[in-house]
Amino acid sequence: MAIKNKVEDRSRTKKYEKDKCVFMAETSADYLDDVTNESVLRLFVKDQLKEANLSLKQIEARIPELIQADKMLCKQLGEETRSKNEIQELYLPLLDEASRLRGHLAVFGLKEVRALDISSEELEWKEDMSCHLGSGTITRHGEEQPVALKVCKEFLDAKNASLIMAEVELLRKLEHPHIVQFYGTSLLKKDGTIRVMLVMEKCKENLKSRIFGHPESAPAKSAVQVKEVCRWAKEITAALVFIHKQGVIHRDLALENILLSEEDSVKITDVGVSKDAKDITGTLAGTPVYIAPEVFNSEVYDNKADIYSLGIILWEMWYGQQAYAGFNVSTLTALFKLIKEGYRPQHVKGSNVPPPLWKN
Repeated sequence: MAIKNKVEDRSRTKKYEKDKCVFMAETSADYLDDVTNESVLRLFVKDQLKEANLSLKQIEARIPELIQADKMLCKQLGEETRSKNEIQELYLPLLDEASRLRGHLAVFGLKEVRALDISSEELEWKEDMSCHLGSGTITRHGEEQPVALKVCKEFLDAKNASLIMAEVELLRKLEHPHIVQFYGTSLLKKDGTIRVMLVMEKCKENLKSRIFGHPESAPAKSAVQVKEVCRWAKEITAALVFIHKQGVIHRDLALENILLSEEDSVKITDVGVSKDAKDITGTLAGTPVYIAPEVFNSEVYDNKADIYSLGIILWEMWYGQQAYAGFNVSTLTALFKLIKEGYRPQHVKGSNVPPPLWKN
C-alpha cells in the first residue's frame, strides 16, 4: 500500500510539473466533485458538528439542575425577611464586580474581536479633533471607498467599553437603505492609549445645510423642489418605521442628523444616542428644537417622541426655515412652556400650502 501511494504521488508530481495550470484545474474540479457529493458532505458536516452536539448534550443534562436551582431561589425570595438595605449591602458588591467583569470582556471584544473588522493599517484617514470626526478611505472588493469616521472621545477602558459595544451592536442591527451604513470598527492606537473608531458610509452633506442654505427653493416658495422634498419625506419615514420595528427609538431626529448621499438619497445618522424602547426611563437626549415635550420634561416616553420630531422636520422641509424662530422667547424652558400649552409652528402667510397628507 505504501509503495502504491509513493507511485501515485510521483505520478501526480510529474503531471504537476508538466503543466501546473491544467493540474490545478483538474485537481480543483475533482475536489469540488467530492465536496458536492451528498454522502461526503453529510460526513463532513457530522464531523464538524460533533463538538456542538457534545455541548448541547451537556447543557441538556444540566437543565433539570438549573430548574431546581431556580425553584429554590424563588422559594428563598418568597421567604425573604431581610430589609432592602441589608439585601443591597449583600448584593451591590457582587453587581459591581459583575459590571467590572462585563467591562473587561467588552474591552477584550473590541480589542481582539471587533478589531478584525477594519485594520487601522488599511484605513487612511484625517481627523478633525474639534469634533472627533474624520474621513478616510478603505479598500472594499479591490476598490478604494471613501468613509466617514466617528472617533470615540474617551480612551477605551473597562468603564466605557460596554456602552461602546452596545452602540456597535445597535449600528449593526440598523441596516436599511435610508440609514447610514455601518462598516465596522477600527482602533486608533496612540501613546499607549486606544480609542475606538466607528467606520461608516460617507455622505456629501446634511439636510439642514441643503434646506436652510437654499430657502428660496423650499416648496412653500417654489414648486420646483416639491417632488424631491416629498421623496425625502418618504425616505425618512421608511427609515423611521424600520427603526421602530426593531424596537428602537432614535431620540435625536433632526435635520442635521439626516444626510444626503451622492445620489441625493436620504440617510439617517447619529443613531448612537438611539436606545431600545424597553430601556427608556426618562433620559434627556436630542436636539432642543426637535425634542418632544415629554422628553424635555424627562418623562417616560416611546416612539411617539420621534414622530413629534418628524413633524417639526417636515415643517422645516416645506417652509425652508427654522421652526419656532419667530417665537419671542429667551430660554428653552420658556419655549417648552409654550409648546406644552399647545403652541406649534403655523402656516407662513403668503406661502404655498402643504398638501393634506403632509400636514397629517
